[in-house]
Amino acid sequence: MKFFSNVIDIKDVSFKYENTNVLENINLELKEKDFLTLIGPNGGGKSTLLKLLVGLNKLTSGSIKVLGNKPKDIYKHIGYVPQNTNININFPISVLDVVMMGHGTKKKSIFSYNKKEINCAKDAINKVGLNGFENTKISNLSGGQRQKAFIARAICTNNTKILFLDEPTASIDPKSSQDIYELLRILNQSITIVAVSHDLAFASKYANKIGYVNTTLVNHDSPKLSFDKLSNKDEHFCEIELMSMLSGVSI
Repeated sequence: MKFFSNVIDIKDVSFKYENTNVLENINLELKEKDFLTLIGPNGGGKSTLLKLLVGLNKLTSGSIKVLGNKPKDIYKHIGYVPQNTNININFPISVLDVVMMGHGTKKKSIFSYNKKEINCAKDAINKVGLNGFENTKISNLSGGQRQKAFIARAICTNNTKILFLDEPTASIDPKSSQDIYELLRILNQSITIVAVSHDLAFASKYANKIGYVNTTLVNHDSPKLSFDKLSNKDEHFCEIELMSMLSGVSI
């Protein structure tokens, strides 16, 4: 693929739902192999921003470039793990069948896929640590294993350059959450990652960039913070600054 200085470039983006401003004046630049976690209050616009980045929502104003293109034109190189995977986990479908869906075709049976597509899916299953579970029903997996299967589905084409995840550790236990973030750390060696999360502790450990979304976006990736900010009411202040100051770690 052609090299781009920024794999994600957001300029002056706003989004309205009916007459409500959901996002205002969003600006963001991400380089190859960045790991960005988006945090913020419920209803602040995190998931909306993620959907704009994968082309599921239409911009009100501004511009978004992903790998130098509009998101909808680069879908083959984007992996997306939504909050709602639209898979009935009680349906008797195997891990391999779920992962094969990542090829984005209308094929219904694994027998309709060619050998290359099947091997790509098996390779993705291997990458997420589920080798040996190919024929296991999705309903028989733990919450953490199931999430790994959905991540495998998102990267199964072997063309994924950016992986987007919406609350990848929601409703799973802390040990499974750590496993998911360790997996993302490994994938991040070759893939840019953008994840929505409420788990600031994991986010600050694994991500090199953290964005606080509450209608606007405030990026945190380098400044040394001090308690002086608490006395300035005009400054943005959020839990990221609080954690940074209490821990003595710059974010």
